[in-house]
Amino acid sequence: MKYVQTLYRICLLLLFVNISNNCLAQELITKLNAGTVFDTKIESNGRIWIATNRGLILHDGINYIRIKPSQKKYQNQSVKSLCVYKHYLYAIFANSGAVKFDLDNFKSVEISNEAIENIVQYNNDHYYILFSDGKIEDHTNGKVKLLAKFKLGTEGKPIMTIGPKGSLLVSVPKIGLYQLNITDGKIAKDYGIIP
Repeated sequence: MKYVQTLYRICLLLLFVNISNNCLAQELITKLNAGTVFDTKIESNGRIWIATNRGLILHDGINYIRIKPSQKKYQNQSVKSLCVYKHYLYAIFANSGAVKFDLDNFKSVEISNEAIENIVQYNNDHYYILFSDGKIEDHTNGKVKLLAKFKLGTEGKPIMTIGPKGSLLVSVPKIGLYQLNITDGKIAKDYGIIP
């Protein structure tokens, strides 16, 4: 009987959370005419960042605020994905390019004008960019070096994330899943999986 009651309470909680999220999304669409939401991220102080086809939106818990990069060419572009690390936010634009925002003052700096799939921040002033052409760059203290280059097929987009013990995990559709050493970009492990 206790199991059934606990399960019932969990179901009610999940229903409430789902309704709340739908209401939040509907309120966003109604108030800002935000369009399509592609990604959301929550930063350490609780603010929610929303990537939409009409730009970047910040929800501070009360208000929705449209945030525009200082670079004019990105101000009304579709934002396809976000990456948050401590006091930085990376906005990756659908057409191409990415900017890095300082979350303390909202100042932005362009970090690339090429087509990007994703960005992974490893630690302060050290991040990696996976480009749409399969190239991975290491950005450390303002210095850039090519870490690796994957040949991509015609299907799907590559994905990159932090891996175990100072590595990156890279998934290349129809090619494989790999663990890369972050110091030299060599494949530390081939998982033998074709995503």
